[in-house]
Amino acid sequence: MQVRTSARTKTVRDPWVNMLRGTAACFAGAVGGADMIGIEAFNSTFAPPEELGRRVARNTQIIAMEESGLGRVADPSGGAWFTERLSEDLAHAAWAAFQKIEAEGGIIESLVSGAFQSRIVLARGELEKKVATRKTPLTGVSEFPSLETFNAPAAELPPLKPGLDISVEALTTLLPSFRISQNIMPQAVPLKAQRLSEPYEALRQRADRATRKQGHKPSIFIATLGPLSEHTARLDFARNAFAAGGIIAIEAQAGDRASLVSGFREAPCRIAVICGADPRYEDEAEALATMLKNAGARRIWIAGRFTSDSVDRQIFQGCDLLEELELALTDAECL
Repeated sequence: MQVRTSARTKTVRDPWVNMLRGTAACFAGAVGGADMIGIEAFNSTFAPPEELGRRVARNTQIIAMEESGLGRVADPSGGAWFTERLSEDLAHAAWAAFQKIEAEGGIIESLVSGAFQSRIVLARGELEKKVATRKTPLTGVSEFPSLETFNAPAAELPPLKPGLDISVEALTTLLPSFRISQNIMPQAVPLKAQRLSEPYEALRQRADRATRKQGHKPSIFIATLGPLSEHTARLDFARNAFAAGGIIAIEAQAGDRASLVSGFREAPCRIAVICGADPRYEDEAEALATMLKNAGARRIWIAGRFTSDSVDRQIFQGCDLLEELELALTDAECL
C-alpha cells in the first residue's frame, strides 16, 4: 500500500510547521501499515520545493525508518482496540458510500447529476465550521499564530517556453484512433481542492494590505481588569485569537478605568477587548465598556461569555473566530 501526505493540512503562513505535519503523517502512515510513504515538501504549498524542502522530506522518511525503527515492525498497531475499531468503522462507512454511488448509476452518473458533489459540500461545510470554531485547530494559524513573517526558500523556475498544444482537437489530431467529441463528453461540476488554513490565510493577506495602506499593523486594545493572576489567561487567549487574523494586541498596564481609557485614546486603534475574571465583569465591565465607547471605540469584545449593553461581541473557546476576525478587520481598516 502506498500513501502520500495530504496537501490539505499544509499552510502558507509559518510554513516551517509543515515539517512537523509531514513527520506526524509519516508516522501515522507507517503505523497504519503503509508499505511506501511519500512526504510532500514543507514549502510545496506556495512554490516548487527546492533542495532544502526535498531533502527534509526525504530525511524524514529515513529517520522514521532507520532511527525510529518504524520499518522493523510488521504491524505496529496490531491488537490495539482503537485501530481495529477505527478500521471497522471506516470499512462500513466506505461500503455504504460505494453502495450509494452504485445506486445512483455509478461514479460518472453521480458526478454528472451533482449528487456526489452535494455530499462533499455538506461534509466540507461541517469541517469548515470546525476550523472556524477551532474545534479543528491549526497550529501556527488558528492556534499559536505568529505575527512575524517567516520566509521559506523556494525554487526559481525558468521562464515558460511555448509547449505542446494538448487541447482536445490537438489530441485527436495526434492520435486519430483516440476520438473525443466535446458534444458527447459528460459534464460535471468540478470539485475544488481547498486547504484547511485558507480562510485564515485570506484574513492575514487582508491584514497585510491594511498594514501597507496605514503604515502599521491592524491593532486591538486590550483592557485588563484586576491583577495579573486574574486576567492573564484571558489576555493570552485574546492576544492569540486576534493574531490569527493578523491583528496585533496593544496591552495596557492594569489600572483604574480612567487610565485604561487614557491608554486607549493614545493607541493607534479603535477597537478593544476586555479581559478579566467573571466576578470583575459583573462589577466593572459595563462601566469600562461605556467609557471606551465614549472615547471612540467602534466595537468592543469581551473575553468570555458575558452579556452587557455596552459590549458588542464575545470571544470564547468555541466561538466562530473567523466571523469575529472579519468584523475586527473591517473596523481596523477604517482607522
